[in-house]
Amino acid sequence: MRKIDILGTKYTVEIKRRDKDGYLSVHGEAGAYCNFHEKKIVCDSLECSDLSKIETDRLLKQYLRHEILHAFLFESGLGFDSISDAGAWAINEEMVDWFAIQCPKIFHVYNKLGVL
Repeated sequence: MRKIDILGTKYTVEIKRRDKDGYLSVHGEAGAYCNFHEKKIVCDSLECSDLSKIETDRLLKQYLRHEILHAFLFESGLGFDSISDAGAWAINEEMVDWFAIQCPKIFHVYNKLGVL
């Protein structure tokens, strides 16, 4: 278990076996989640998967980036204030996933240009 700071709010980050976490065991499609109320991010350890160590590490990092982005949006006050007929854009899975996947590429360019 680790503690991280999300805009001044402490969140715990836990890597758990799917069968040891109530939410992950019930929601089979979820690899991770961010609980805004309890201020925690939980990721499936992927211990029971057929993935290689490299694939497991890559997927865990992607899960963490995704859930950390959810926490930043929530702690920015955007979590539920963006409700529309199509749902809240700030908790939209596709948008958050896009950022989680593209951030390393964007940061690579930023680093290369020295603009961080």
